[in-house]
This record gives sequence, structure tokens and C-alpha cells, in this order.
Amino acid sequence: MSKELNQRFGNNLRKYRKECGLTQEEFAARLHISTPFYANVECGNKAMSMEVLYRLSRALDANLNSLFDDEENDTAAINDIVIMLNNAPKQDLEPVKNMVRCLLKELAKQRKSVKIQESGL
Repeated sequence: MSKELNQRFGNNLRKYRKECGLTQEEFAARLHISTPFYANVECGNKAMSMEVLYRLSRALDANLNSLFDDEENDTAAINDIVIMLNNAPKQDLEPVKNMVRCLLKELAKQRKSVKIQESGL
């Protein structure tokens, strides 16, 4: 991998690790690699082998493509959601669908409220 790609991957991996609430030590242990090596990956100084990338793909409930993207894009986010839903028990799908519908409605209300506040009305 190029240095730029290593840095992008490392930055996205760090962001994901922090979102999971894990330390570098905890995340490295899940991947069966040393903490110093993992720290170097996050800094963009080292690249993971195919074997470690495979273990990473198994450890994450996310698409590895999102770790290589410049910014989180819609396709990567949608793929991550699809992967999570594919791994969910069938009986959970209908309640999840209803919760997503409610959440999207609430987010739309909040965006509308912020626009009104920003316009000074």
C-alpha cells in the first residue's frame, strides 16, 4: 500500500476503534497482533498482511471498504448496515425496520428545526 493509503486506512481504523470504545491494546488483542504493530498501522507507518486483514474483516461488523475510503460515503455506510442486518436474527428484522423508520422521521424533524433556528424564524 502507498503511504497515503496506509494513513487513510489507519485514520479510519482509529476512528472505528474509538467508536467501539476499545483501546489499542484491546483491539490488537482481538486481531492477535502486538500493540506496537497495531499503533504503527493506525499511524500509517505499517500495513497489515492479508491474514491480519482477514481477521480484521471477521472481527468487524463492517465492510472493510469503509476503512479505505477518503471519507465515509453513502455506499460504504449502506453496505455496513446491510452486513449487520444479514447477521441479525430474522425475528429482529421487523423491529429494526420500525426503529429505523422512526429514527429517520425524528432526524428529519431535527434538521427542519435547525434550519428554522438558523434562519431566525
